[in-house]
Amino acid sequence: MKSRDIWEMTPDEIRNKLDDAHAELFNLRFQFSIGQMQNNARLGQVRRDIARLNTVLRAKQLQPKGVPSKASPGAPAERAERQRSGQDAQEQATAPVPQRGRRSK
Repeated sequence: MKSRDIWEMTPDEIRNKLDDAHAELFNLRFQFSIGQMQNNARLGQVRRDIARLNTVLRAKQLQPKGVPSKASPGAPAERAERQRSGQDAQEQATAPVPQRGRRSK
């Protein structure tokens, strides 16, 4: 499952997919323990899917309403648009530069 597809889901749909993935993981672990598993790589795939679902669900919970997340699929396009308009260069020019080296007393 791709993260782009998950970002397009609602939180309820993500929770349903998460429940299904947990059930599948349980079944796969059971098959593995009794020696009936045909595809060992599927265990890792399901674990990664669960992690991906949890990550996107949590990001959606923390995201303020009406504000797109930086991790959402539209973020690179928005960044490219800011670069074309020159906003990124202006923001970088006004940002304070952190000092490196020894601390002053």
